[in-house]
Amino acid sequence: MLDLAQHRRHHMRVSWYSHKHASTSDTVETKISNEFYVDYNADLFGEFVRELREALVAYLKADTSVSERERYGIRKIRKRVHFIATGMVNHDVYVDPMARDCWLQEKRTNVQLYDQVRGALNVMFKNILQDFKKVSDKIRFFRNRNNWTFDRTDLK
Repeated sequence: MLDLAQHRRHHMRVSWYSHKHASTSDTVETKISNEFYVDYNADLFGEFVRELREALVAYLKADTSVSERERYGIRKIRKRVHFIATGMVNHDVYVDPMARDCWLQEKRTNVQLYDQVRGALNVMFKNILQDFKKVSDKIRFFRNRNNWTFDRTDLK
């Protein structure tokens, strides 16, 4: 995922565009210098992340609850998670547009890398509920076992 958390809330003369390549552990950084820089996307990104986090926590609580009352409304919560994740993808809120555009203009190969990472992010957001379903399945597994100690065999 694009890693801009440390740089998002500042007006900077020098900015770093960083992202984690989705299929490897490569980090790409590009320096933007000698120009006034404002990450005008920071607040939007922060709001989407806050909303997504709240929706995913609500999903985990509802999906792992033993109480029928707490499980009520899980369909609405799923729709909310999907709506937020789709908005993040459709509006590219996970990337600083000014830094991205500068980075893309540096080398032709950056466009291909950006498209690969963007595609991987789209898949990640599209499948976010499937991934969190696995988390809630593990939570239920440990709760049903009545033993919260972790063992490597639990990864299966």
